[in-house]
Amino acid sequence: MSLSEGGPSRPDRSRRGKAAGLLAWLVASCVLLFPLTTWFRPVSLAETPLDETNPVLARQWRFLLVAAPQVPPGASFTPIAQDAQKETSLFFLSLGLIPDGRALPSSYWNKPTPSQGALAEYLLVFGLPPAKAPGNDIVAIVPDGCVLKRRKAAP
Repeated sequence: MSLSEGGPSRPDRSRRGKAAGLLAWLVASCVLLFPLTTWFRPVSLAETPLDETNPVLARQWRFLLVAAPQVPPGASFTPIAQDAQKETSLFFLSLGLIPDGRALPSSYWNKPTPSQGALAEYLLVFGLPPAKAPGNDIVAIVPDGCVLKRRKAAP
């Protein structure tokens, strides 16, 4: 077929071939990449900086955020938990989340330090049910724990 007979020219055929190849590439890419869309979760704002990296510490962070307003500025406090490791992480988190309070560790580097914690006026009790311990008043019951205040000993 010659150009004078009205048939397609060579450049038209190569253009059609390139377009078909591009279309095939795009379709194949979409088919192959579609499963990736199910791996990604929708973007949402995190409550804490630890939500996606460490859920255990994120839960402690949320507890401290709610407990912090119960501690008056300048008052001493200590975190209380089921084990020394949690008390240590709560202590370090509290240094940044309760800057106006005076943090005293009940555990430091996963080792109990009861003499330090005993000096605290407020107890931030994490992960334990509110206890009616003698000498303590319940200030607030918060998610994942409670805040207690030690009664001053009568002279």
